[in-house]
Amino acid sequence: MPKRVFSTFLLISGILYAQNTTIEVKGNATMLANTPVSLTQFADYITQSEVMVAKGNIDAEGKFSLSVKDGPTGEYMLHVGNSAHSLILEPGHIYNLEIPDPTGEQVYYPIETDTTLLLYQISNLDYEVNYFSIYNYEDFSNGRIKNKLKKFIDSMDVKYKSITNPYFTQYKEYKMAVLMSTAHYKSRNTMYQTFLKNKPILYNHPQYMAFFNSFYTGVMNGLYKSGRYPGLKNAFLDGTSIDSVLTAIQKEETGGDKDLTELVCMKGLFEIYYNPEFNKTNVEKLAIELKEKTVNQQIKDIVSYFLMITGRLKPGNPAANFEGKDTEGNVHQLSEYQGKYIYLTFFSTDDAASIREVTAIKSLYDDYRKEVTFISVCSSCTYSSLQAFIAENKLKWTFLIIDPAAESAYEVITYPTAFLIDKEGKFAYSPYYLPSAGASKRLFVYLKEQRLKNR
Repeated sequence: MPKRVFSTFLLISGILYAQNTTIEVKGNATMLANTPVSLTQFADYITQSEVMVAKGNIDAEGKFSLSVKDGPTGEYMLHVGNSAHSLILEPGHIYNLEIPDPTGEQVYYPIETDTTLLLYQISNLDYEVNYFSIYNYEDFSNGRIKNKLKKFIDSMDVKYKSITNPYFTQYKEYKMAVLMSTAHYKSRNTMYQTFLKNKPILYNHPQYMAFFNSFYTGVMNGLYKSGRYPGLKNAFLDGTSIDSVLTAIQKEETGGDKDLTELVCMKGLFEIYYNPEFNKTNVEKLAIELKEKTVNQQIKDIVSYFLMITGRLKPGNPAANFEGKDTEGNVHQLSEYQGKYIYLTFFSTDDAASIREVTAIKSLYDDYRKEVTFISVCSSCTYSSLQAFIAENKLKWTFLIIDPAAESAYEVITYPTAFLIDKEGKFAYSPYYLPSAGASKRLFVYLKEQRLKNR
């Protein structure tokens, strides 16, 4: 049985923090000797920037041990070679893992014990929610899910009534909130009143932030396009006066809650930055102004990570090199393709939006292949799934299977994401337009400008 370490806990903003305690993750992976292993966490759930909290190597006997001092209860990512696994870990606990396969993709936990109880409870809840969602997919799609959803939520309340762990109760509450939001179970105002108004902001709780991110997705763009706030529109046009942005959000979305307003603002700025229609320099200026104005350290930290990301991806900066394998197993590096413009797409064959956009690249390829190299990359594909996807859709350009680390280097947060790289291997646009957003017209104009410039 894993060793239990007793400790004193502080409850801060609804999240458990430990005093002088550690999280220990130990493992047995006999087929992965000398493979690097590490634990990371999201620095925040807006930018999803990862920070390393522990690292090591699997020894010659297949053993490894990682320790995190004073770590909060929360979501960690265990990286084993090229594989990654999400874990919910608590301070004062030791977690023993078995990794039985040579890829590191399978992880087996010990039998249920007091030290792994939270991990099992959350895993079971996730399984039940996923099963309910998949089994009732058509009812969700057709808007006939409300009665079934009410019964399901009531059953979860009864089943998990005896669990008093604050982290779990928050996890379940916001897991149900995401389901309600997806099903349009209640009005937007009711959802706000129930799950956000006068509630602590759980910046580091994955399920609270999953609900927050889904609830406020597209809000900034909607306020901008509504025309109700000229000051907000001017802020994005000239990059000044974050106050007008905050005023619009406060009035429409947060009921005057200052901290929530600033978090919604930062989410909106991050989204807008990835929209090619907006001036990136102006968005950065607004983020910097927010950082200078706020007294909230969490917001300051999110802005800092946002600026780190945008700094790496700025047009004119070198695009990170990476290698991948084509469907024949041949290794290629991105740098091999310098000398032509590169239209680079990150996608997944399991994602509906990816399938729509990547197959639509066919017309771009036909029109611009003489001047542009088209490369689509996938970290979740197998050779067989990628070959089937290419054959089914009759696609002719370069497809590569890559390490997930390449996606991290490009800060890919959604599929699909596109980038335009110039002939010198530097970002021309990051990110770039997808076919549905007018990539063809934009690419025509860009290439014409480059020809004129290089005469």
